[in-house]
Amino acid sequence: MYENIYYNNKLVGVHADISDEAQIIYVPSVKTAATDTKTETKLTYAEKDIKITDTVEYTNLIPGKTYKVTGTAVDKKTGKVIKDADGKAVTSEAEITPETADGKVDVDFIFDGSNLAGKTIVMFEEIRYEDKLIGVHADINDEAQTIYVPAIATEALDEVTGIHLSNAGDDVKVKDTVTYKNLIPGLTYRVAGTVMDKDTKKPLQNGGKDITAEAVFTPETADGTVDVEFTFSAKEFVGKTMVLFEKLYLVKNADNADANPDDTSSKDKTPDDTQKASESENTQNKTDNTSNKVEVDNENNNPADNSEVKEVLIAVHEDYSDENQTICVPQIKTTAKDAKSGTSMFYAEKSAKIVDTVSYRNLVPGKKYKVVGTAVDKSNGAPVIANGNNVTAEAEFVAKEATGKVDVVFTFDASLLAGRTIVMFENVYYENNLIATHADITDEAQTLYVPKIGTTAIDGERKDHNSTADSSVTIVDSVAYQNLVQGQTYRVTGKLMDKATGKALVIDGKEVTAVTEFTAAGTEGVVDVTFRFNGKGMTGKQLVVFEQLDVVTADGAYAIASHNDINDAAQTITMIAPPKPKTGDYMSVVMYVLAGIAGVMAVICSFFRKKAVSKKKH
Repeated sequence: MYENIYYNNKLVGVHADISDEAQIIYVPSVKTAATDTKTETKLTYAEKDIKITDTVEYTNLIPGKTYKVTGTAVDKKTGKVIKDADGKAVTSEAEITPETADGKVDVDFIFDGSNLAGKTIVMFEEIRYEDKLIGVHADINDEAQTIYVPAIATEALDEVTGIHLSNAGDDVKVKDTVTYKNLIPGLTYRVAGTVMDKDTKKPLQNGGKDITAEAVFTPETADGTVDVEFTFSAKEFVGKTMVLFEKLYLVKNADNADANPDDTSSKDKTPDDTQKASESENTQNKTDNTSNKVEVDNENNNPADNSEVKEVLIAVHEDYSDENQTICVPQIKTTAKDAKSGTSMFYAEKSAKIVDTVSYRNLVPGKKYKVVGTAVDKSNGAPVIANGNNVTAEAEFVAKEATGKVDVVFTFDASLLAGRTIVMFENVYYENNLIATHADITDEAQTLYVPKIGTTAIDGERKDHNSTADSSVTIVDSVAYQNLVQGQTYRVTGKLMDKATGKALVIDGKEVTAVTEFTAAGTEGVVDVTFRFNGKGMTGKQLVVFEQLDVVTADGAYAIASHNDINDAAQTITMIAPPKPKTGDYMSVVMYVLAGIAGVMAVICSFFRKKAVSKKKH
């Protein structure tokens, strides 16, 4: 500061010594350059222990004096102070006593920035001497002061269904589109994905190896997308919910200037410079089910040492609750029942009706699905054919929730299926794409039994197919059954038919019937049904035994088999005349009758004689 003294406008004194310290006022200047200590760039990972070093370059300080440098992290978008995960303002300070007027000092910011993904942070700095502000650098647009916190989000879709559903097949392809924000264009990055089991929280594996995929790219804009394509077998993942975790790494090559934060090519393309620019096609290298080409200490988020290449984690998206990251592998189970009896047995009739209840889980709610069922013969695995066509049924439904049930109703001619065992196979489709199957030939819940019976009727005394037409006829019909469910209660009802008329045999106004109830000790066996009736006058008649087998449930009895063949010789009894007595036998009978009459007369005479004697006495 130069000073002049005037008296009556005349210069009377001057102090103009350019080297006089007492006359000198120093106006400090400040500029800063902020760098993340792990990436050594202006990119930082939104983690618990972020460390940013802001190198403050100062000029024009007075050596030997003590100064305080105070830094504050500011949100570039809002201009407000950045707060860490605990809600505290992110600040830092350093005291210096410079030996020279010009120099540098590092201000280290260490804070929990796990809440800052996607933010752009600008480091403001000020210098104070004895609490008086003497220098400041607070330029919200200064690139040197700026730190970028990348953020990623993902959208995983099955390439066949186009939604968050995959079939449990051998060759499942899932495309995970990773949306990134706040990268520095021109640098090289790698996205590494892993398929996780939502229930166990562990990686899913094929052949003992984690299912992974990656993509390496060099973006031309700060914001954009990159696809990570997974190909794997999901045969063992029925019913599982898969979540695709993604990590974004900055690839640092010792010979690659792009990784140098001071390189001009990087400075020319900042995230803010390219915020509204359209993204050109990324250079991508995609591999399936391979380990990372560049080893990374994923647990500690540190770059792996490599003589040529190293990389460091800068963003993660690992959220088990994120539906966009989720791929569901549906699972179905079925329970087939006869619509009439409610059991797993049905009658071999022309209008059989089976209800197969399909229980599903892991569907995407709100979508329309179709279930297609096929009846399969358990003995050979071939489709069941009725009237020349495969026995099939289908049902369409919109899933209100991920888990639910839908009935598939089969109606078909089963009259030729007695004795067969049938298994109901079911497939679920979304837009004609198979997404779930239940086709287990050994699954009891899917299995239906068509019982079959045959009968052999014989006379209870003669043990052949002839009965004497007398007053006490006994016919035993042995009913052989097969394909029953063990442990169930059954009832066999038999009826005698007149073969000549084809109508039921009626005696004293009632049909001749018999009933036997039993509990099946096995799937096959024999049970007797015994008929007793007066057969007088039936000589020459042929009687045929008709039988019906019912399953007895709490709701009632339901027919599941019958054997009603009027021409079946095994079911037929011929009524024969009683045998005529021989001649000698006839005379003996006459003598016995006469002797009996004589005896009766003797008793009568004796009675009257005693009565007459009694009267005389009185």
